[in-house]
Amino acid sequence: MNFRFQNILGAPYRGGNAVISDYSLLSPVGNRVSVTELIKSQTITLPFEATCNISRIALSPDGNFLLTVDDQSRALFVNLSRRVVLHRISFKKGVTALRFSSDGSLIAVGLGKLLQIWRSPGFRKEFFPSNLCAHSQIVLPQLRHSTGAPTLTILLSDQRIWRFGYSF
Repeated sequence: MNFRFQNILGAPYRGGNAVISDYSLLSPVGNRVSVTELIKSQTITLPFEATCNISRIALSPDGNFLLTVDDQSRALFVNLSRRVVLHRISFKKGVTALRFSSDGSLIAVGLGKLLQIWRSPGFRKEFFPSNLCAHSQIVLPQLRHSTGAPTLTILLSDQRIWRFGYSF
């Protein structure tokens, strides 16, 4: 393995998913997020911190927002260009899957066997910036939003695929 690639995720990498956007790699490193510019070969650690190790991250399709969830199910909704935390969300169970919709207006969150769909806060100023739209009781290891119609494709642990349509 190449020496440059061994250090790309950072020394205190504790797990979690890595996200690739345009020409950068975002990876959780302990309780912070590290952004590696792949063309420039530079690494930047974002200035915010979670309370414990980050387990899941998701990036909005336009690359403006980052959602991080730590081991204690506390989420940070971050403006990635300004590198500031916009909102904080606490989930009641451990987050197993996390994904933005294809237009960035919704966030699908897997909590064990429960699927929740939240409105994405975005740049709007609201009293309740993120609210729960829908939930369903299923086994949820993987989920994907389709790019065309408002549907959610879910890969179940027993190799079945479910497809849900939604409109909010």
